[in-house]
Amino acid sequence: MKNNPTRKELAKIISEIQLTENNFSKIENAYFNAISSRDKLEQNLEEARKKVNEAKAKKASLMADRLLGQKVTDADPVEAAEELEQETQLSLSETEALINELKRRKEKLEEERERLTFKRSDLIKDVVSESAFAIHLHQQVADAAKTLLDATKSLKLLRNRGFRVPYPEGYKPAGDTLERIDTPPSSWIENRIPGTLQLSSKWAAALTALETNAFAPLPEE
Repeated sequence: MKNNPTRKELAKIISEIQLTENNFSKIENAYFNAISSRDKLEQNLEEARKKVNEAKAKKASLMADRLLGQKVTDADPVEAAEELEQETQLSLSETEALINELKRRKEKLEEERERLTFKRSDLIKDVVSESAFAIHLHQQVADAAKTLLDATKSLKLLRNRGFRVPYPEGYKPAGDTLERIDTPPSSWIENRIPGTLQLSSKWAAALTALETNAFAPLPEE
């Protein structure tokens, strides 16, 4: 099994998917952190602009006091407020650029993950189609159909002749096994005949296992 080239290729693709998902998780965390930072910076920028307006009003008041001969500070309140506003605006612009880049990388990884997932699906199909055990299911169906037909006709023959055929202990179904037996839908079989779905459940579990383990055995292997 470990020397099977299809399974080897599947193992490679599974490894690439895991790496892609790890990278995607890192990018996504960084992306949402950057969005959170942007929201805070937008609030800070709004506050900085308010402080600029307040500083301009204060500067106008100081200029008026100076004209009236009052002693006032020489420091310019607007300059410091505008510097803070510019720094905040720069940080916001850089964060926006970071968000766009992270979004681009996230979308690229999503496309790559989708491509690899399709590739994995195709390889799993190849693994199954190459399996002699899967191919043997056709023979099992044919054999089961013959057994079902023979047993059904035998039971009908006995009933038509007036014989009462009891069910074996522990195997009585929810309904009459001869009811609609000629063309039984799968739901009818599942509901009335005990012990069904065991093999199909094994196949379902095996296909799920192949998504993460390229060397997971198929039923009967």
